[in-house]
Amino acid sequence: IWLHTAVELIATSDWGREEVLENVLNRKLTGDGEGTMTNMYLTVLDQASGRNTRVVQVLRAFAGMLSTAFTPMPISAMYAFLPSSLRKGSNIKEFTALVMKLKPVLTFSTGPNDSHNAQHSPVSLTVRAYHASFSDFIALEYLPSEAGDELDKRHLNPYWSDPVPLHRCMAMGCFEIMES
Repeated sequence: IWLHTAVELIATSDWGREEVLENVLNRKLTGDGEGTMTNMYLTVLDQASGRNTRVVQVLRAFAGMLSTAFTPMPISAMYAFLPSSLRKGSNIKEFTALVMKLKPVLTFSTGPNDSHNAQHSPVSLTVRAYHASFSDFIALEYLPSEAGDELDKRHLNPYWSDPVPLHRCMAMGCFEIMES
């Protein structure tokens, strides 16, 4: 999983692949496999967000929806479910471009009823996590300690998403869709 994610991150990078490789290799790796994947997921999300506070909030909401939804969802539906405060000042194309930066940790499909030969807009793609460990990472409120053996309450996971308000937001989004 780590190797797949690293290769995808480097291959899909739109800036200095050597720099991305160096970043991946220099990121401190903790002792166990979970800590190693935690650092990889942080690298992917940090690169996608540029550590911009607003973009981190959008990614947090997106990743939370991704990890709490029982089935893969289209990018357009995930955008519709974002809280209005996060949609303000952006559009579906910008959101889609951001989601596409997460290709190293996601898989995309066109859906079961679509022709494989048809051209598809990225907005219509269905998205899910490449591996369940990504959802496990999003569910971690705190990151592993430097030793990698326990969670460190001093280090909040910047991409953790509280599921309770997220479920409420998604339910309200469903009602809005049904009313329209």
